[in-house]
Amino acid sequence: MQVYSLAEKGKPNAWNFLQARANNQTRIFMDADVVLEKDALSKLLHGLNKSECILVGAETKPYTRDLSIFGKLFARLLNSTSGSQIYLAGRLYAFDNQGLQKRFKELEFEEMPKHIIHEDAWLEIVVGEKFEVCHESKVFYRTYSLGESLKMAKRYLDARRQLEDEYPDLVADLRRRRNSIQTRYQRLMNTPGFMNKGFLITGALLRRAIAKYARIEYAVHGATSSPVDWEVSRASKKPIPLSY
Repeated sequence: MQVYSLAEKGKPNAWNFLQARANNQTRIFMDADVVLEKDALSKLLHGLNKSECILVGAETKPYTRDLSIFGKLFARLLNSTSGSQIYLAGRLYAFDNQGLQKRFKELEFEEMPKHIIHEDAWLEIVVGEKFEVCHESKVFYRTYSLGESLKMAKRYLDARRQLEDEYPDLVADLRRRRNSIQTRYQRLMNTPGFMNKGFLITGALLRRAIAKYARIEYAVHGATSSPVDWEVSRASKKPIPLSY
């Protein structure tokens, strides 16, 4: 294992740095503060190999073992229920570099833009339809409080508006696919059990309320001043174990 310390901060800088030094065509990126379910990596690679996609992401789940009953309920509402996730989460994903570089060339990118706020969403709009979620591969992340969720929602809004301003055609294509009636219906059908479907619908309403708060904050105070705020808002005061 090699550890690098970069003077230039930001996840896009780290992503470009590692990309330039990797040799294998199949590449895996993961956050440092996550817990992998058993065989998550092998399942992720299997999902990539059996699909025709360039990019495959793991299903993300909140780590709730040490939370209260209320905390577990809140975490479950904020997170997509099992089988319903349709977006790329940067906590764990794998991609075929040859296919990604071909896509970069088509869109005239040499690397990931260093100023991008939400690099996961940028990757997803770049690969377009050549992305899917591998629901068999699961990764657990630190949960966050309501206050952190509100702060994160505002940062997500900053990131979304940045992508809409700079890559309107790519964002429009993603929105068309994700917001179609067929996609929403399939997402609901992929969620097992009536109770889980109820959590999915209730959670969607809660996230919509949080997003509404973010839009109000954005209108009153403008964009978040520093990307450092985003990193701090996701920091956890409680360590998580090395295995799950």
